[in-house]
Amino acid sequence: MSIQRRLIWSSVLTLPVAIQMFLMLTTNEMNPLWDWLALACATLVIVVGAGEMYKSAWYAFLNHHANMDTLVALGTLTAYLASIWGMVTHRAVFF
Repeated sequence: MSIQRRLIWSSVLTLPVAIQMFLMLTTNEMNPLWDWLALACATLVIVVGAGEMYKSAWYAFLNHHANMDTLVALGTLTAYLASIWGMVTHRAVFF
């Protein structure tokens, strides 16, 4: 998949999450269904939009090297897993 197509997919999938954040700021309500939508969109962005980056980070890890992909992959996966933990424990979600 080309970079342009991944950018378009990631942008489209990020839109519901941005709407959710805006609604939470303006209405001060939390709807659990929005969290599930954010999880689905974030998962697709990670798999489709950033798949090549994670693959590069994994190969760098296997070769005992670090590059910018490993740094970004580590940070985004940490935030992703922390958000899943937040959903399970009914705390803040940061997708």
